[in-house]
This record gives sequence, structure tokens and C-alpha cells, in this order.
Amino acid sequence: SSGYILVKAGFDVTIFDKREKAGGTIQYVIPDFRLPRGAIENDINLVKEMGVKFQLNINKNFSIKNLKEQGYKYIYLAIGAGKSSPFKLNGENKNVYDAIEFLESFNIDMNKMKIGEKIAVIGGGNSAMDSARAAMRVKGVEKVYIIYRRIKEYMPADREEFDNALSEGVVFKELLFPVEFSNNILKCQKMKLGKPDESGRKRPIPIEDEFEEIQVDSVISAIGEFVDTEILKKNGINLKGKQIEVNDDTLETNIKNVYIGGDALRGPSTVVESIADGKEVANAIIEKEKIEVKNKTSDAEIIFNNKQRIAEITLKKGILQSCEKQLSNQKEIERESGRCLECNFICNKCVEVCPNRANIPIKIESNNFKNIFQIIHIDGMCNECGNCETFCPYNSAPYKDKLTLFWKEEDFINSKNSGFILKNYESLKFRIRLDNKIYDIKFNNDGEIISGIPSINEELSNILEIIWIVYKDYKYLIKLN
Repeated sequence: SSGYILVKAGFDVTIFDKREKAGGTIQYVIPDFRLPRGAIENDINLVKEMGVKFQLNINKNFSIKNLKEQGYKYIYLAIGAGKSSPFKLNGENKNVYDAIEFLESFNIDMNKMKIGEKIAVIGGGNSAMDSARAAMRVKGVEKVYIIYRRIKEYMPADREEFDNALSEGVVFKELLFPVEFSNNILKCQKMKLGKPDESGRKRPIPIEDEFEEIQVDSVISAIGEFVDTEILKKNGINLKGKQIEVNDDTLETNIKNVYIGGDALRGPSTVVESIADGKEVANAIIEKEKIEVKNKTSDAEIIFNNKQRIAEITLKKGILQSCEKQLSNQKEIERESGRCLECNFICNKCVEVCPNRANIPIKIESNNFKNIFQIIHIDGMCNECGNCETFCPYNSAPYKDKLTLFWKEEDFINSKNSGFILKNYESLKFRIRLDNKIYDIKFNNDGEIISGIPSINEELSNILEIIWIVYKDYKYLIKLN
């Protein structure tokens, strides 16, 4: 993400990776059923085609000093949180795996794995959910347990991930703390909840002399991951306890022009948060170079000067659905790259990268549109992570620029987006905003406007057509106040 933004701004960017493929955790740890490998490869290939260089299979014991001696002025440490927290379990410790080790083996070749019929996963975070769901897919596995020392209400995992695990047959066992694993028996201490601890959750307390034994063939420890702070200390990065010292506005460390972000800074977090950090660091570097970089090119100029390279790359990769006219001058390119409602280059990138499915392609078979799919933004599904803006090839912010469907009147009022909200199902009354003008309109049952707008121009007509198609064919997207 950071490399993509920096190379667009004219920087010479190299990404160093200790593995044979780029992508880190999303490539090697997050399972394909949660984040498809094809989507990852598309993004990495686009970054490569944009001009970012990759050096793979490097020594993981990097040196900031050596990198600077090689001429790298800015360094961004995005090394992740790749170490599993150890879990002390008495017994033989055979067939005990940590989550990262297990998920990496699963992603390499799940068909070669032999872990038995019954599996226990210890932990309550997203890594535990991933491990449990992955284990369910391994040949020969019949039952998977998630063992958690608190209750489900206190689990750090996203509720969606927990629900997905349960729907796939994973068995959840709460208020248990594993203490021993021998002869295929996982012995667990029974727990009860006491007073809240510093996290705000009730502290799990052992119930004396009460245990539960579960028969399993393998145990997967997924109690958390942490950052390799030793390599950071060796390179002179300041830490206060376990916290890395950074400038909160730029994510710059105590070493000039050295930045850190993603899981390496936050600890285990989300893909979206890591992308946001990459963007923040890239923008901080661009801002720092303002005085030195002359004639820094805009996105539109990059497209123009490289013979529409971004459009051609994306088309070649199968992302663009259509490209119906050639742009002949810079003015046209600037206009087209700024459009979002009915862009002549439909890439659907904002649909692919949205983790919350807040950008939806709407099929409109009409002569009024050059492209059969138009994208609307669902305000109630968006957490404004900025992911779609980061990866938009046309310098747009889809979560702000796309026609937006609102679920609540309050959200409609507080937003500046062009968009609409259904006020009344029975009367087919909608409130819409276009160019900061608000209209209360009514449709009849045939999709014709019967009141609310004195005159309709082409742009407004197109929006009304989209609204009616959403109501007619995509009712499930609409919610009433």
C-alpha cells in the first residue's frame, strides 16, 4: 500500500521481503477462504506493474544502517507481528502447533497435513477462528473445538468470524483453561468469572479441583502474536516497555526518516488498519519531500505521460470491464480520473478491497449508461477505513464520491455525499441529495417520478434511474429508519 502510493508520486521504491513471495501475513497466514489468493496476487501484480521493485528471500535480520549506506533515504518497517505467543502446556507436547505455524502449513498444502480426527484450538481471537475453520477443512478432521477461558461475549475475535466458525461446525467450549495434554487427552481447568481486570473484562478464576477432559489428536495454540522487538532494538528503535516510540502524526520513529506501521507498530490488528498505516507513512514522506521534489506529477499526469499506463495495466490484469474511448489530452484525463458515479473506466477496485462490502455493483441495462454496472456506496456498512481510496487508480475516494444509499435520516443529514434514503415504502417516497441540493421525490409503481422535482437534467435522470433499480432489484440493501 505504501509502495503503491509512493511510486505514483514519483519515488523509486523497493520492497524487501524475507520470503519467496511478497504479501506477508495476507499471503502466508490468512486462509484463502477469508482472503482469496487471487485478489492478493492481483494487488501485488498491480504494484509491480506500477514500478515498485521487489527483493525477495532476503536475510530477515535487516540493518537500517546498511540500507541507508545503500542510498535508501526513507525506510518503512512493515514487518508485522510474526511471532506466536508461547502457551505452557504440561505433558508430552507432541502434536501441539502454534497458529502461525499451522496456518502457514495449511496455506502451502492442506492436503499434506495429518493432524488427526479431533482438534482443539486454544484462544479467542481471529487467529483462533482462522485456525479452527482451517482445521475443519483438513482431510480426516471430524471435530474441532475452540477452548476459551472466558465467555464468548469477551472474545476479541470479530463476531462475524466467530459466527462463521460456528456455522461451519466448530464446537465452542467456554470457561476452560488447558493445563495438560498427554495420551490424546486435553485436561482443562474449569473457570469462573471474577471482577473486571485492566481490560474491562471479568477476570477468569480457576475453580479448585474441577477439570474437564477432552479427547483430541492435536492442539493448536492461538493465544496471540507479538512483534519481534529484538530486531528493532538492535537497529536503534526506541521502545517504552513494549510500546514503540513514534510521532503519532507521521509514524516516524526516533531515527530520522525511518517509519514503522501495521502490526509491527500496533500488534495484531486488521488488514485495513495496516493499509491505513501504509498510506499515512507514504503521505508523510511525500509531505516531507515537498521542498525538494520539483514538478511532482499528479495521478492524471502519470496516466497521461505513461500512455494511460494505469488503465492499460488494469485492463491487462482483467480488472477493467470496459474502456470505451481513448483520452487524447491531459484535460480529458483529469476530468475522467475525477469522475466516480459513471466513470468510463470501470475497475470495481473499490468493491474488491472493501472489507465491509460497502461498495456494491448495481446492474443497469439502460442506454443511458455506457457501462452495465454502476457502483453505489452503502453508508451503514462503511467504517471509513479509506481502503477504497488507497487503492483507487483514479485518485478518487469512493466512500465519499459514489452515489450513497443511507439507512438513517441522521446519517443522511450529517453527510455531504450525493445519495438517497427511502422515507416510506408504501408511498415510494425518497429523499435525495445531488450537488448539495435536497429533493423529496415520489415514484409511481412503474418507476416514474410523480412529484418532488420541477425539472430533470441528464445527471439527475441517471441518478433517479439508479435509485429505482436499487428499489426494484436490490431491496435487500434498503433499510427504513
